[in-house]
Amino acid sequence: MTGKPLPAEPVDNSAPASAEAPIICMRDVSFTYDGEAFALSGASAQIERGEFVCILGGNGSGKSTLAKHLNALLVPDKGQVEVCGMDTSERQHTYAIRQSAGMVFQNPDDQLVASLVEDDVAFGPENLGVPTAELRERVAQRLQDVGLSGFEKHETHALSGGQKQRVAIAGALAMNPEILILDEASAMLDPRGRKGLMRVVRSLNDQGMTVVMITHFMEEAALADRVIVLDGGKVARVGTPEEVLIDVDALSALNLEVPFAAELSQALRRAGVPVIAAVTEEALAESVFSVFASHAAAASSAHENAAPQGSSGGKTLTEKASASPFAPKVSTAAGATDCAKFPASPAASTDGDVLIWLENVSFTYDAAEARRQRKAGKKPAPKQAKWGNSPEALWALDNVSLKVRKGEFLGIAGHTGSGKSTLIQHMNGILHPTSGRVVAFGSDIAEKGAAN
Repeated sequence: MTGKPLPAEPVDNSAPASAEAPIICMRDVSFTYDGEAFALSGASAQIERGEFVCILGGNGSGKSTLAKHLNALLVPDKGQVEVCGMDTSERQHTYAIRQSAGMVFQNPDDQLVASLVEDDVAFGPENLGVPTAELRERVAQRLQDVGLSGFEKHETHALSGGQKQRVAIAGALAMNPEILILDEASAMLDPRGRKGLMRVVRSLNDQGMTVVMITHFMEEAALADRVIVLDGGKVARVGTPEEVLIDVDALSALNLEVPFAAELSQALRRAGVPVIAAVTEEALAESVFSVFASHAAAASSAHENAAPQGSSGGKTLTEKASASPFAPKVSTAAGATDCAKFPASPAASTDGDVLIWLENVSFTYDAAEARRQRKAGKKPAPKQAKWGNSPEALWALDNVSLKVRKGEFLGIAGHTGSGKSTLIQHMNGILHPTSGRVVAFGSDIAEKGAAN
């Protein structure tokens, strides 16, 4: 896909007109970490109270640097940032700005401060002096919002990466900020977790919270009110998702992924199918259905007028549908679906090619509780929580057997908290099984000296 050059004229980065002052206003902001290369260069933008804005850009475009300016973690070398009417460069406003603008980063380990989930979520509002009764309500509500009800007494170090991220999000929400800033906060969540987060974000935004989300998932950006695109520290494009995300060539020129719905709708339009230029899959599906329904109705009417009464015209419904100018063309050429073109799986090799072997591996982060349950003959039944595994789940791995063979390309998939990271950490000896064994390159990695 060939990208077209960006417009040379200044970009209109103004927000929609509002009688109320913007909750965030950036004017000609420039910032450098080393005194030479500019992470932000003359960036200007404003965000209205109650807006949901997504910030997009390729690696190094300045997205995270801009986000850190919105709650005074960084202050401009040049220009001005105002949050809730307060200048971020004035130190007397720093505390109030950070109370108003809650921020969640990409790496949850950089944000967790307490050993228990409920203590971590309570940390922020507790430091704001929130009364105990209200504090308990906030913690319970925010954990419910992110699908972690029941995890209050769990140790944060024993959570999966996605669960830790949800704790960090709950902690930011528990402070009841006016602005929620999410810097790639969904990056470590599985698809179900991302959808759950977006439901929470949309609900909070509907209640009046201003949301600024940095993301590389275009499906998330498509749900925003406005999109701001950065390129080389400058604001390159601003507009609604329908205005920005549908411009396939411009997004490609900025090294940004094109939303699936936008790319497909453009391809259909080029092929002569009169669908709308859509940025969400739901909108595209509705448009495609409408086009086919309209064509089918027109074709049926024309056929009834042309064919003798009681005649079907000699064609079945399937044949009529296939005759549609919008119907997909199916290749019948020999070998069109020849599965023999794909190489055989290396899993067909012999056990002599096994590099890593997990044999009946079980692991728990709470060995003491595991011993108590074993002694009592208990084993909690596995359940499913709102976004992932059950808070009662004790075993991160439960009787896993697996062989990894030489030359194999192995993918490990699972929902948040399913044990993916725990499994990987057993393969190089970071973790050792509670029961079972792991053999790597012929040595039991739990044995002393195996690392050598």
